[in-house]
Amino acid sequence: MYTFIVFLLGLPHSVSVRVNNRGYAAIRIENSLNSSFSLLPTVQFVSPQTGSMMGGSILTINGDGFSPNPDVRIGRAPCQILSSSYTQIKCQTAATSTPQSLPVVVRVHGVESNCASSCMFTYSAAKTPRVDSLIPSAIVGDDNTIRIYGSGLPSKASDLDIKIGNSSCTVTSSSEYSASCRVGSVVAGKHDVKIHVAAEGFAMFEAGASPVIDSLAILLSITPTEGSIMGGTELSIKGSGFDPVPGRTTVKIGANFCSIVRVTSSEVICRTSVHDPGSFEVC
Repeated sequence: MYTFIVFLLGLPHSVSVRVNNRGYAAIRIENSLNSSFSLLPTVQFVSPQTGSMMGGSILTINGDGFSPNPDVRIGRAPCQILSSSYTQIKCQTAATSTPQSLPVVVRVHGVESNCASSCMFTYSAAKTPRVDSLIPSAIVGDDNTIRIYGSGLPSKASDLDIKIGNSSCTVTSSSEYSASCRVGSVVAGKHDVKIHVAAEGFAMFEAGASPVIDSLAILLSITPTEGSIMGGTELSIKGSGFDPVPGRTTVKIGANFCSIVRVTSSEVICRTSVHDPGSFEVC
C-alpha cells in the first residue's frame, strides 16, 4: 500500500509521483475534494531492437508498472505475450510486409506506456533468414531427412528450430547457407514448415521455395489376416502417417468399420465387427 500526501494552494495542479517497481503515478487535483490517480507504465528499453520481417523475434521489454496481462503493440500489430512481470515482458513479434521501424507500446488497463529510453523495434530485411529450397517436398515412413538451402541461417544447430506442422524436426547440421534435420512419422497430409532462427525470428521462403511438406500415409502390414465372421478379432495395422488424435483415424474392412482400440503414429489397433464371409480390402 502507498500513501500520498499532497498540499495544494490555489489553482488546480498536476502532480507526478514515482512508485518503485510500479511506474509513474499521475495525479490530477481539481480541488481538495476531487482528485484522480492513475499508474503509468514505463518502457526503459527493448532488446533486441531489430529482427525478421517474418516475425518470431523474442522481445524482452524492461521497465516498470507492467501487469500480468499487458497489451503490447509494435506499431499497430500485437506482440504475443510469452511471460510478464511488473518489470519485464517477453513477447513474440508478428510478421510485417515491409522493412520498417515502429514504436513498442505497453498498455496496462488501457493506460499507454511512457518511453524512458529506446522503445523502437526495426523489422529488417538484413535480419530476415531466407529459404531458397527445401528438399524433399514429400515424406513417408518414420525416418526422413530434410535439407534446407538459403541464407542467414545460424552456424549453431542449437540456434535453429524447425517444425513440420506440429512435429519437431531434429536439427543435425546448420551453417549460414544450409541446414538439415531428421523427422519421424508425421500425420498424413500437407503441413506448413516453420524455420526459426533464435537471434532473428522466422525465415522467409523465397519465390519457388514451398513452405509446405506433404506427408504420405503408408500401410506396411496387417495381422492377423483372417478372423471370425462374428467379429471381435483384434487387428494390428502397421505403417506411418496415422493420426493419434481420437476420431481422426478410421479403419474400414469392406463396408464395415473396424472399431478403434488405440492409435499411434505407426500403428492402429482395431476390433472387427460382424461381417459376411470373404476377403475384403482394409482402408
